[in-house]
Parts: sequence; C-alpha cells; structure tokens
Amino acid sequence: MYGPDKTVLGLCRSLPEVGYQCELALIYRSFDGDPPEHPLTPVARAEGITVTQLDGRPSKLSEVIGWVRSRAADPETTVLHTHDFKSDLVGMIATRVLHRRPALVATPRHTETERLLKIWQWVERQFLDRFDRLTVPTAKAFEEFRGRPDLLARTRLATHGMEAGWSGGGPPLPDTGGAPVVSLVGRLAAVKGHEHFFAAAVRVLEKMPGVHFWLVGEGPLRQELEELARRLGIAAQVSFLGYRADTDRVLAASAVTVVASSYESSCRAAMEALHAGCPLVATPVGAIPQLVGTNQGGLLVPLGDADAMAAAILSLLNDRELAARLVAFGLTAIGATQSDRAGAVDMAAIYAEALGSMR
Repeated sequence: MYGPDKTVLGLCRSLPEVGYQCELALIYRSFDGDPPEHPLTPVARAEGITVTQLDGRPSKLSEVIGWVRSRAADPETTVLHTHDFKSDLVGMIATRVLHRRPALVATPRHTETERLLKIWQWVERQFLDRFDRLTVPTAKAFEEFRGRPDLLARTRLATHGMEAGWSGGGPPLPDTGGAPVVSLVGRLAAVKGHEHFFAAAVRVLEKMPGVHFWLVGEGPLRQELEELARRLGIAAQVSFLGYRADTDRVLAASAVTVVASSYESSCRAAMEALHAGCPLVATPVGAIPQLVGTNQGGLLVPLGDADAMAAAILSLLNDRELAARLVAFGLTAIGATQSDRAGAVDMAAIYAEALGSMR
C-alpha cells in the first residue's frame, strides 16, 4: 500500500468515532507483477470495513461509473469522498445527472510527472469546481490551485494521519553482515528522485565502502534504475526489495532513510521514518519542512543536490549522537500532529461544511 492508500485506511478506521460510517470502493487495475487484489482490500475487509474492488480497466469504466452512481443515489449516502484524478473524474461523472446527490469532497493528488498522467490531471482540474469542498494535506499544497480563486475558496487543510498500514511481517530482509543500510521508500518513478539517490550513493561509498542501499517499491523505472546502478558500479551494494508490507521492519533495519522527491503532497515515507525513529535525510517537499523544522527532526538537502545528500547521509552514519537528537525531535513532532483521529476530526468538519453548503 502506498501513502494515499494508508491515509484512506486511517480515515475509515477513525471516522466512525466522529460520526461518519464508511464504505470503501477501490478502482484497481493490476499490471504484470501486481497482485490481482489491491493490498488494501483484504486489510480493510479484515478490519470489518465494507469494501468493494472495482475493475479499473478502461473497458469497464461504464460499469464503474454505474456502480458509483447507484451508491451515490442511495439516500443513506451523505458524502462521496474521492481521492486522485481517476476517482475524482468518476465521482463527478457518476453524480452529474442525479436528482439528489451527496456532498462531493475530493482530495486531488497532482504529483505525477508522466506526460499522459499530467494530461489527465489537467482535465480533472477543469472540473474540480463541481465539488463542494477540496482537501489538501499541507499549507504548501494550496499552491496547486494558484490562479484558480474559485478552487482556493473551497479548499480546506486536512491532517493526514499515518498510523495505518503497519504489519510487521514480510519476507526476510537482505543480509548485510552488520553493515549500515540507507533506504529509500517510494514508487520507482521519476518524481521520487532515485537518480539523485544513486549519485549520492556513489559519493557515500567512496568514503564508506561497506554501506548498503535498499529501494522499497515498484514502478515503471525498475529496469532503468537497475541498469543505472550497474553503470555507476554500485549494483552490488543496491537491493531492489519490491513491494513490502513491512515498512516498519525496513526502517528499523536502516541507519538512515532518504526522501529524494522533487514533489510530494504530504510525504508518507517521511512520516513513517519519524514514527519509526529512523534518521531522515530529505528534500524540502510536502509536509517535511513543517515536521522536521530547521534540521531539527531530520536533515534537509536541496532538490537534486547529490553532494549535499551524500554529506548529510555520511554525517548521520558517522555521528550517532546527532542522529539520536534528530530522532527524538521527530518522534515528538509526529506524535503531536499526525494521528489518524486528528485526520478524521479535520475531515468530519470538512464534510459538515460541504453538507451545509448544499442547503
């Protein structure tokens, strides 16, 4: 499960405490190497959450829209909350001709850099004014709607909790013989900055040859990144761990974890690192600057600066007292601000406001 999936799971767990019962629908299309069932589906079902998995193939789009329309037309459905451009568009189309519709709330996610996905996100943005309220996870994310005062007027800040999705189980981790591990958790996609991480790894290995680098996640750049590691001469020190449900174990085994992203709406990977007490090196994207302060809960490095990233990694590997101070601050920061209940309280207030705007 990726960050948005875990956020939705946290909401489904906590919203009933503040007055909203949840039914979860997943639009999912599996590709080669993907599980036939979305990982969120069995987890939600096991926790007693009503969940339906909808077929995300383009040929099934009309069926998906029809299913959502039938649920939205049910008088017991008071709010339809959609997440990311695909479900936002489906929700908008499904409710377009309803005589009576629920309040519409969307949490757009405009982090994709691939050309086709950017086009779809642009299309979605043209219709977001159909929603009663929009939510963003950080103050910086309001910038996504620069130049659209109509969207800004209906956009609200909602905390993203980060407690859901920790399993503690999974296949064995690579044996490093006690050598330190530097990890990066995230989709193998351009926005996550793996090429800068690899460039920093080269510089780290020049100073500390025994360090291992773990990549958690899958994505379209897997083959390209494997070739890049070979070309840089670091393939023996790099492990591609693929999908992992046990991010907590990966972080517990890491001496340092890195966020190299060029954009994040909030950044679940950084939140989980702070929660796990894993020293963090990160670019100043999403919620990270608010969480870590001025190098208080983690070391911030400029976007694309492999030299600065390597220097920060080495400083944490060599100075465990510094690492411990950062961890202590980060644990306090994440505990105070990023609970699932806090996210549910924020979201319930937004739902109430959306319902009130329809009267």
